[in-house]
Order: sequence, then C-alpha cells, then structure tokens
Amino acid sequence: MNWQRGLTVGGVIAAVLGSAAWVLSQRAAKPQYVDPTDVVSDAFDHWEQPAPWPNGLEVQDPVSCMLTAFTQHAKAVSVYHSTSAPTVLPAGWVSKTWQGGWILGAALEEWELEPGAMAAHWQPRSVGRTVQVLLGDGTVESSFERQGRAGKAAKLITQIGEKPPPSEPVLPQSWAAWYERVAAAPGIDAAAVGAYPTTAAEVPDSLAWLVESSWLTCTVDGVRLRAYVGRDSAAAAQRLGSWENGVWYIPAKETEPAWSQVPRYRSEASEAPARFDFARVSNGESRTGQALADGRLVWSVETQSVGAGAAASPVALAPTETTARVPTGILGYARNHRSGERMELVRQENRVVAQEKGREVWAIDIESDAAPAVWEVDLYRNGKYQVAIGAGKLFHVIDVLGREVKGFPKRWSTGFSAFAVFDYDKNRQFRFLLAAPNGEVFNFRKEGERTPGWKFKAESGRHIVSLSHLRIGPRDYIFAGQDDGSVRILSRAGEDRYRSPVRVPVGQRLAFRLGKDLASSTVLYVDNEGWVQERTIGSGEPVGMSRMTRGVSVLVEDRTGDGIPEVVVTTATGEEVWDAGNQRLVN
Repeated sequence: MNWQRGLTVGGVIAAVLGSAAWVLSQRAAKPQYVDPTDVVSDAFDHWEQPAPWPNGLEVQDPVSCMLTAFTQHAKAVSVYHSTSAPTVLPAGWVSKTWQGGWILGAALEEWELEPGAMAAHWQPRSVGRTVQVLLGDGTVESSFERQGRAGKAAKLITQIGEKPPPSEPVLPQSWAAWYERVAAAPGIDAAAVGAYPTTAAEVPDSLAWLVESSWLTCTVDGVRLRAYVGRDSAAAAQRLGSWENGVWYIPAKETEPAWSQVPRYRSEASEAPARFDFARVSNGESRTGQALADGRLVWSVETQSVGAGAAASPVALAPTETTARVPTGILGYARNHRSGERMELVRQENRVVAQEKGREVWAIDIESDAAPAVWEVDLYRNGKYQVAIGAGKLFHVIDVLGREVKGFPKRWSTGFSAFAVFDYDKNRQFRFLLAAPNGEVFNFRKEGERTPGWKFKAESGRHIVSLSHLRIGPRDYIFAGQDDGSVRILSRAGEDRYRSPVRVPVGQRLAFRLGKDLASSTVLYVDNEGWVQERTIGSGEPVGMSRMTRGVSVLVEDRTGDGIPEVVVTTATGEEVWDAGNQRLVN
C-alpha cells in the first residue's frame, strides 16, 4: 500500500506546486501599478487631478475612476491617465494600457517619462481638485481648489522654488496700502507687491545688489513700471531711474508718462507690518501670500471681477466639513454609484436632502432641534455607497434609493448624546458608535448587529457627548468627552486605556495634533471667551496655539499640501491658517 500512499502524496504536492505556479503566472501577467505622477516628465507643465471629465469619454467604473490630465501648454497637447478601462473614447482619441492603468488622448506619442520638479513636488489632496503648474521661472505652483463661500471659486496655492526669505521679511503697511490703491485704480492692468525680491519683482541682474526689501510693479497700457526700496539713490539715478520720498522708480518718473496714472506712494509715521508678505492682481485673479522659511510662498487666491475699488483681499476657504451646529446648508458629500455623480447632503428645514446638481435624489425627515452629522460609508465593500446620518433620537443608514439599510435606524427615546463612524484600518470595516444620556455607548457593525467584544462600562452620573478616533503609531484610541468636561481615553474594545487630566468644552467639535505618543499629543478647542486653546493630553498643560488667536471653531488639516497639518481657525470674518510652528500663514 506504500506505493498508493506515495502516489497520493505526490499528487498533493503536484497540485500545490501547480497552484503556486498558476498564482505566480497570474501575478506576472498583471503589471504592477505605477502612479504616473511619480515618473512623468516636466515637458508636461500642467497637471490636474481629478481632471475635468472630457465629453464623450466613458469608463468601466466611473465611480472609483481617478482621471489625471497631463498637459503641455506650448504644444496644446494633453494626455490623460485613467485607473479604469475606457469603454467609449472621444472622437480622434486612442488609448493603451500602461503600468496597471490606461493612457488616453489624441497624441499619445508625446507621453514622456523623466521625473523632474513636477513629480518631486506633487502632493494631491482629497475632497477637491489639485492643480500643479511649472512656471517659466522654474518655480512650481501647487493649488488645491474647492467651492468657497457664496459660490466663489477659492483655492490655496503653494509656490515652490523661490529663494529663502530674509530672517524676518516685513512688508511695511505703507507699501501694502500703496499696492491696494494701485490695484483699485482705473487703467491698471496688473499689479504686484512684495516684502523682498522674488522672481516676480523683475529686478535686472545688474541692479539686483541695490534691491534688498519691498518692491511694487504694475502695468499701465502695456508699460511695465517698477518701484523699489533701494539703498543708493545716486546709483538709481545713474541707471535712468529716479528717486523720490524713499522710493526708486524705473523708468524715471520724469521720462515715463504712464507714472501719472499710478496713485502716489505715501509714507506713514508708523510702519507696522502689513497683514500679508506678497500680493498681486491680474486677469481677474487676486492673491495675498505669506512667506515660509524654506522659500515656499503660500497664496490665498480669489477669482473675481476686479475693477475700480476692488482691492486685493484674502479669501476664507470653506472648511472640509460643515459643523453639525449649523441649522441649514451643506453637511457633507457622498457618491452616487448609480449615476457616477457626487451628491450634496444638505439640511433643508426639518429634512436631510441628498441632491445632484439641484435635483433631489432622496430625503429623510429629522427633528427640528436636531443637529445632523453625516458620513459616507460602503457597508458591503462593493463600491455601492450609503449615507450614515446621526440626528437627535435616530441614527440612520440610507442607501442610494433613500431606503433604510437592514438593521437601521437605531433609536433612543430621549435622544443620543453623541454619534461617530470609525473605519479604524481604512478597510471599510465600519463601526457605528452611539452614546446615550444614561451613560451607555453602543457599538454596532454591518447591518446593525452589536460589535462582538465591546466592553464599555458607563461611569456613574456622567455620559459621553463627543467621540473621536486617534491613531498614534500602531495604537488606536477613542477620545470620549463627557458632559462635565472630563475625558475618557478608550481602546477599540471600549475599555479605559489611559487617564488624562485634560478637560474640554461640551457641545464643540474637537481638533487634535498628534505627537510621538498619546501624552505629547494635544487637543484644540475654543473656550468660552473665544480663545483657541491647545492642551496636552498627558498633562492638560496649555501649549502651542493657546490664547494666540480668537475664533468660533478650530480644525486641523493639511492646507499647504506638504503633508504637515495646519491649524485652521474659523472666525466671524473668515479663516486663519497657522503652521506647525504656530506661525500664521494666511489671513
């Protein structure tokens, strides 16, 4: 019988080896995915992601497809990269597979791979459009754009490649005020001002040693006019310029009639720093900018009709999420896998409405005093999306047809005190945490069943009013604020994991800056007097942003696209952006 056993063992081994060979062959047959933004040449000087969808293009999976456009402006040529296979192409286009994706367009022969400055600085961001441009002077502008308040197109641009600034660049208020008068004057085609020389200052090489601080340029009837703070009036005069009231003019004011259309410079007794380091306006676009120590310029940009009286002003960007305390307006967004469109989730009086381009897709009723919060989820992990909605006494999970998912809604007769949706490992294994005024915190998954292993125990006389997930290294923490201002730090299983003395306000969304461990991480909020406060979780001591500015809310997110989150403070008039060193970047 040994020979039979040998045949059996040999057959098993052969089957295993055959299966392994088949798996390896399949892996070899499927090309490894390469992100084109890692390798495309600087010949393509304009990148956009996600790209505006071309008319006539259809793909297999329009919901999850990421379309990126690479454009050579000099040749007016674009090549698109798609993560989903094209099924219908615009007239004159061709496509071919490329490194796990597809490239499309009318001139694929222009596709060139030699990574340079564009690839080195590309850092796309979610929930908006990233556009990066290689300028003629060699600097790179990386912009992030989303819809701002009042329907204005607002964006934040990071310009990379300028020389580092002086130790403390200062644009005097007198020069900022002069620029604003120039920008608003009739007949001015474009204007710019700066705290120190950059490529935009247009200082001739032979004169660069004379210019060390503020400058202003403008264009009148096609004539470029320049003014600088110089160090040597005699040298200025020798170079066909003129000197007046501490300003060096090129060309000389006596020889160039266009200067007569430019408002005069007025010095001020107090030369306090202006609220920006740089500003410029041209072609209907107004910018104000701040200089970073490494030479990057962070611009706040507004596109508008600029005419008489329209001085440059900073832009308040719309926050990533709308706070749940706002009674009306956009609460968030969710994808509609049936149409391939993105739905706005809007509160309209006593309803939460999902709409596409103004058309109602579905709606649910909520209580008049409820403050709804919304999340997009993919409960079945199949690319078909649902919306979770926490509002008052009910927690819903709604499908694209407006129907409740099996197992929902969840109800608490006196109203839930906090809602949260967590995806700990970013693998769409969602957990729905619902806190109640009796002190309980319920944890549900999938179609509303209780999550196994949840061990939360209520504290007598207290209940949870806010829930946040923190991932620090390999560890997960649930930061649970209580109704008396104290906090509990929980594990995934709901057990107390860390004791913190920090106290936080009730009824406010909290923000966090994560450190090397939980103790050094911080929580940010706005106190009862309107001051931003930042406290360490380990000791509760004030640090960082504490009492540096006032506002109505605070969040932490990457606004400059460098991978390092900024602190964004919403004020009554707009937003303030502060960097990791607690220096204000954008008004």
